[in-house]
Amino acid sequence: MATRRVELGTTGETVRANISRLRRERGLTLRDLADRMAETDRPLAHNSISEIERGARRVDVDDLVALALALEVSPLAILFPIEDAALSPNGPTYPRQRIWSWGQGLEPLRNIHRDPIELLRFTKDSNPIQYEVAQSRQEAGEVSSHPVAVPRVAAKEQRAQRSKAIAAVTETDDNGDD
Repeated sequence: MATRRVELGTTGETVRANISRLRRERGLTLRDLADRMAETDRPLAHNSISEIERGARRVDVDDLVALALALEVSPLAILFPIEDAALSPNGPTYPRQRIWSWGQGLEPLRNIHRDPIELLRFTKDSNPIQYEVAQSRQEAGEVSSHPVAVPRVAAKEQRAQRSKAIAAVTETDDNGDD
């Protein structure tokens, strides 16, 4: 019985392309990446990785995390596009910054900023750690009691942490301390 080729959706195509790009940028062969995968709890043979890169095999979520570990990137670097893109076949094209902000739990993909309850729910569910920090600050009287204050503070604090991390990495690179 012949098997039917797995059809990848928009995200599957992005994942496939990103794995190939990230592997090549690191100068890894298929066997090199397979060796790294063997160190995770989700080993993949080099031919399986080749099938993924060619779109003949899907990546499940456990494989995605293991691949991110093996490639030393965030799972988002595999999951999300690096350019403006549609996230579904007939969906709108979103700017890449908006896609990544959504993925990091900083802002919703669709425009719900006018509904404070929806924005609060998005932040609480998508960015729970920063939400708790902002909520604690609100309870301590450091943040407005308005319902939108907590999500906005949570996003602002996460952006500030990200900026500090980027500055630290940039400073290390500038000093030659790899």
